Amino acid sequence: MIKEFFNKCLDDTTLSNSAYDNARDKYNAIGEYLEEYFLDNYNIDVKSYSQGSFATETVVRPYTEGKDRSYDVDTIIELNATKQEYSSSELKRIIREAFEDSRYRDDFEEWDKCFTINYASMGSYKFSIDVVPSIPEDFTTKQQLAKITEESERVDTSIAITASLSTTKDDEWVTNNPKGYAEWFNDVYRSVILRKYELGSGVIYSSIEELPDGSDVNQVKNIVKALKRMMAVFYDHQGYINKPASIIISTIVAKLSQNQFSLDEFEHLKYIIENIGLFSNYRKEMSSRHRTEEISNIIRKEDGQWVMENPCNGNDNLIDSWNSDSSAPENFIEFIKYLQNTILPSLNGQETKENYEIIKKAFASSTDITKFYVPKVELTPKAHIKPWRG
Repeated sequence: MIKEFFNKCLDDTTLSNSAYDNARDKYNAIGEYLEEYFLDNYNIDVKSYSQGSFATETVVRPYTEGKDRSYDVDTIIELNATKQEYSSSELKRIIREAFEDSRYRDDFEEWDKCFTINYASMGSYKFSIDVVPSIPEDFTTKQQLAKITEESERVDTSIAITASLSTTKDDEWVTNNPKGYAEWFNDVYRSVILRKYELGSGVIYSSIEELPDGSDVNQVKNIVKALKRMMAVFYDHQGYINKPASIIISTIVAKLSQNQFSLDEFEHLKYIIENIGLFSNYRKEMSSRHRTEEISNIIRKEDGQWVMENPCNGNDNLIDSWNSDSSAPENFIEFIKYLQNTILPSLNGQETKENYEIIKKAFASSTDITKFYVPKVELTPKAHIKPWRG
């Protein structure tokens, strides 16, 4: 029953289908508008697609200050143009003009790397959409990336993201590859599910679509969502303000899952916690370059610098901020210890109210424990009363 309760708490804190559909409809509408606008006014083709948690389908409700908070969606707007045709600030300027000439004119703000469109509440949910302007990365940069990127075959989808305001003359660009990352993550999750069902049934499947109806195909995604939610709640309760980006959790889970053959989602989660827990043995003065644990090949220290490479963008150190904030790795280690010392024992433990309370608190869930936990009643033998004995 602990397993069922854990899954219910996860469901309780996952973004609802209606909220997910609402966000998808709205970012699709923005993409369609910009596609039409730039085709009509500049004869430029535009592609739009989500990135981050929406692209990997691992969205959970954000949690800060003891409450579920509004969520945002990152949408890439990729114009079929070049750096020779537009500087970073010029690209931002023409997109600003597109928003000023639209129904979004009163609802957007401009930042160096994106535009944010704020929406009114939908029931208990509030959300915004970050529109990230970009163009395809140039050929030379892609060639250089391929030499230093783990998933070198995926660098072709790399883009250059604007890093300048439309009111400046700066020409700042940042290389990113959100589409390549989403494809990599989804390929890992699909391969895990296929191995799971092939191992269990002895049948070879060519794709997830061939699996029997009712098959649970969200194993890796659910583990990512569970860890992301527990991390958000833990950091909030501890008062830590440097919560790692969710891509760090999704990358760790995907990499640790690549050689995992577990048939059970719950056991898979415990496997991830046990292996990521080895990271808590690190010390600031200890180089992890020659460590043998699998986690040390994902997060490591090189020449005193924390490194966690984006598998689809060799120029992107996902934990570079740790090198300027010494509390960041220490706080993450505390979260890992919490998973090891508190969460894992409750998942492996007996059906006690205390273990249910630990799980509920970890998710900050409103799930009713009494529907899952049935306390054992110890019966004390009593002497039989025989009325014929006076």
